[in-house]
Amino acid sequence: MPFRVEGPFIIRGNLSEETSAFLQAQHKLKVASNLSASITQKKFVLLQQASKYAEVKKEILATDEKVADLKAMIKELESQIKNLEACLATAESDREKTHEVLDTIDTQVTTVRDRLVSELAQASAMEGTTWAANELVTKRQSAWDSLRTNFAKLS
Repeated sequence: MPFRVEGPFIIRGNLSEETSAFLQAQHKLKVASNLSASITQKKFVLLQQASKYAEVKKEILATDEKVADLKAMIKELESQIKNLEACLATAESDREKTHEVLDTIDTQVTTVRDRLVSELAQASAMEGTTWAANELVTKRQSAWDSLRTNFAKLS
């Protein structure tokens, strides 16, 4: 029996052409079936990857939104920090001015106290002088009254 090879099949020479065509068709069907199975498997894998891609994309979008929110929060915090720094600078300036005013008041109080002490010392000295002058006036008045009484008796 002579044989001949067509594709992956060995065909005997005494089979009819129809059998040969049937075997070739069967082979092509098997190849098509294998391709279909491969395509179905690749389609399934592709659908899984598409699903995973959609999930990851969703996560990325959520993360991008969080990042945007955090950036906005950071910007707001930076603005608040600048405001606080400005308030701190103002408070420090006010504190410095307050210390200057307190130093001025302290100097004025010290000056007034020193003058008061000096004036009290003068007043105390004047009090002694005034008392002595009053004593002298009283003695002179008494002497004058005595002299007038004596003059009146003589006249």
